[in-house]
Amino acid sequence: MYLEAIILASILSPSFLAASYAEQQFFDEAGFEISSTTPTPSAYLNAMETIRADSGSCGVAINEVAKKVYVTSYTANSLSVINSSTKSVVGAITVGRIPCAIAIDTQRNMVYVINELGNSISVIDGATNHLVDTIEVTRPYEMIINPNTNLLYVTSDATDSVYIIDAQTKDLLNTLSISKPCGIAINRGTNTIYVTSEEADLVSVINGSSQEVITSINVGKGPRGIDIDPHNNKIYVANTAAKSISLIDGSSNSLITTFLVEKAPWEVVVNPNTNMLYTIDRDANSVSIIDTSTNNVLDSITIQNPYEIAVDLETNSLYVTNRSNSLFVIAGDTTINPISVTQVTIVAGITCAVAAGGVIAIIIHRKKSKE
Repeated sequence: MYLEAIILASILSPSFLAASYAEQQFFDEAGFEISSTTPTPSAYLNAMETIRADSGSCGVAINEVAKKVYVTSYTANSLSVINSSTKSVVGAITVGRIPCAIAIDTQRNMVYVINELGNSISVIDGATNHLVDTIEVTRPYEMIINPNTNLLYVTSDATDSVYIIDAQTKDLLNTLSISKPCGIAINRGTNTIYVTSEEADLVSVINGSSQEVITSINVGKGPRGIDIDPHNNKIYVANTAAKSISLIDGSSNSLITTFLVEKAPWEVVVNPNTNMLYTIDRDANSVSIIDTSTNNVLDSITIQNPYEIAVDLETNSLYVTNRSNSLFVIAGDTTINPISVTQVTIVAGITCAVAAGGVIAIIIHRKKSKE
């Protein structure tokens, strides 16, 4: 069995009475469903409990050095901070309107949150959990940071731009013209940035030293999510419309292969420690597990309305946010802990306040041992 355990919790408001018209329109355009859903776990999962609560989660990111997990709530306009060692919420920080994507500078212990309708990036001190600054950006979407250079790379599909920002001075250093940029990833070792263009079916390659696009790579139809295996310098691209994954050689910036998957992947994350690739299919309500040594799909896990995904490289745990409006906990052979309306116990004492928003799925994974 490749999957050791799944522990899932979701929170979402049953109504958006407090949302403005612009926010409601954003939810509709982004594909957020404002209705009740019932989770359907994989057949081998034998425990589930469901409860209604408030809020909705979007982005998730992990600081393995500080042992913290960060989750944005687009209905509460907040960032929740979870201590991954004590498994408890240690902070909830108010940020801008409709926060989603998160980037972490592990060297300086700084956290950056994109506020999609706030036209800004919130800057949080990871040591104090305090909002310390705000960077103005026009229609930001996704973001990464290179701690070695202290530069932020921000995609804006609304303006066909990638902004390069000095995180210290907040100065805009350069604006690159890229058609409908979506996902973004960086190989810090080579200082190379990769950006997907959903409508152009391309991956643009940015040289981190010259801050210019040096080449573009044709991939499958509708590329969105992207992630990098720094050990092997390989780039994985989720081609949503083509239901495929493109594999790129980072040393030559050339396409190695494109392989089909059963689902339509939106987001993708790789764990180089286990040689596992994880993809989210938001339409099929699933997370797929792929062996990168064979490019074969090993398993598919049913999670209602998954949205973002991140992997903890210290524990090999996978975190998935969910935008459904039910709160549920799924476990393998473990006993479900009691759940209250205001808090949810996920596993081993990890608690997410209602203000944290949405769902967090924790998948404890270990690669199958050779026999």
